[in-house]
Amino acid sequence: RGLDFHKVTATEVVPSLKGEAFSNQLKGIVDTILNRSFYNNGDVRGVINKRWAFSDINTPRKSAYGSVQNVPMARVSEKIKNGVLAHLKNRSMGEESSVGGNLDYANPLLS
Repeated sequence: RGLDFHKVTATEVVPSLKGEAFSNQLKGIVDTILNRSFYNNGDVRGVINKRWAFSDINTPRKSAYGSVQNVPMARVSEKIKNGVLAHLKNRSMGEESSVGGNLDYANPLLS
């Protein structure tokens, strides 16, 4: 299921972002998944595949994949892979969430 983090992050991060802006968005996506999973009995895949949860995963758009399982690994860059792994490692070592307890990285006040 670790690859699910990579796939959803690859679909959500704005590709043109660089440096700190890229890193902050990546962390926000990962932390949003972690926060939502906490409130959903640890069901990472269920959280990611929930209708409307992530725009390229399960929305009624023609371009949406329908589920994270349908996202090809070719969509995941080395930069995404490395960033997700590094952030998950840092979180496991006690780093605080970049979004606090919020359930939406893009609109934390709506959480």
